[in-house]
Amino acid sequence: PQHIYLSTPSKFLFTVHLISVMNSALQPIFDIIDGIVELYLQFIIKPFLEFHDIFYASLNKFFRSQLDNASRVPEWFTANFITYLRTALVFPTLIMLSWKWWVPVSIMIISVDFGDFLDGVVARYWIDMRKAAKKKKDDAAKDKVDSDDDSFEVVSIGRPQKIASWSSNCRAKSYGGFVDAVCDKVYVVPCWIFLLSTIPGTRLRAVQYATLCCLILAEAASGTVRFRAYFTAQGVQAPSVVGLDFSTSAVKADGIG
Repeated sequence: PQHIYLSTPSKFLFTVHLISVMNSALQPIFDIIDGIVELYLQFIIKPFLEFHDIFYASLNKFFRSQLDNASRVPEWFTANFITYLRTALVFPTLIMLSWKWWVPVSIMIISVDFGDFLDGVVARYWIDMRKAAKKKKDDAAKDKVDSDDDSFEVVSIGRPQKIASWSSNCRAKSYGGFVDAVCDKVYVVPCWIFLLSTIPGTRLRAVQYATLCCLILAEAASGTVRFRAYFTAQGVQAPSVVGLDFSTSAVKADGIG
């Protein structure tokens, strides 16, 4: 038998050619999958999103009015507090799943999903409160120059002053969205892992296993992207979404995903 030995440049060219051939062979399959997903989103998911937006817009108006009409909202009642609280509910959720308390665990999961919506309402409330307080302060002292960015503070106290970098400011501003998305995954991934042990031995068992595994891997990959984007930010804000208004909806979108 004859053996064919390839030099290093030849191996590289062969690998590139192999990848190109595989890409050409798989591209039609990916196009078909993209088309199926596009049809699914257009004709099945989109109609339900209209009702979803109406429902969450009504909830947003109601709870915002409650916050605005409240005599005093505690300072500790922030969006991050709600996020941490609902994430901590993963422990009683797993315990009730192990005890097969299906009704209480269903109520808790719905409550956690509601908390994901409520933290957005609370976050917008405190943002508006800070803007109002800043405007009031500026009106009371118009002769004082107050920059929106801490990096442009003027040192006038006679001693060195610590000034945050652009990256630190960017992370501080985007921390709420980052921790909200990550905590969602911290809650759902353990629940999905536990549900792998509850799959009954039916004909659809393989499909159920594959579905849960795909969900777990997708959330793990999304969390990795979130961490990388947050800790490698170079002080540039995520691009805004043009043409879509998510201000009153639980559906969120940003430059990360």
